[in-house]
Amino acid sequence: MKKLLSTLVIIALLVGLLGTIPVSAAGAVNVWVGSTNVIINDSVTVTIIYNGGGEGIGSLDAKFYYNTETFEYLSCTGATANGGAGVVTISYYSMEATPSDELTVTLKLKAIKPGDGNFKLTTAELCSDENTLLANHVKTVDVTASEPTLSDNANLKSLVPSRGTLTPKFDPDKTEYTISVSNSVESLSLSVTTADADAKTS
Repeated sequence: MKKLLSTLVIIALLVGLLGTIPVSAAGAVNVWVGSTNVIINDSVTVTIIYNGGGEGIGSLDAKFYYNTETFEYLSCTGATANGGAGVVTISYYSMEATPSDELTVTLKLKAIKPGDGNFKLTTAELCSDENTLLANHVKTVDVTASEPTLSDNANLKSLVPSRGTLTPKFDPDKTEYTISVSNSVESLSLSVTTADADAKTS
């Protein structure tokens, strides 16, 4: 009888304790990147969308990790962000009377060297305005940075002088021209268009 009573007391205590444990609601975290392969010196945008599953989002505590040898952290919108040495701490606290059940946080990073970005978002707490835990997820995104592919097309598409006449007529395969102008012309400029849209002229 004593053993049965002790067992019932323990069960009652466990039920009481379990009743105080917060239950996570159906919150969700989604992460997108503008591009999974970024060229050196270009930036990449990481969009994080938090959803409260129908409950207003009251606060957020998360960390975003990245490879500092490959990427440089630039900015964050939608939440407060601190750090930058491989870890960006993201925090948010709603000041609204009726918080929205969706929160968008946007991070911008710049590719500085070839390699893997090792992007990882760890959401420690996504809480409702009633302080209910909505979600605590870990998300990883594969992003790489690479050198630009160099074109072997160094041709011009057009060459037009601001004054005078080009001789011979423009031909991408010809590299020498003369321009005839009157004696009164003191200067002229050349308008050039490259055959490769990404090429530069000097």
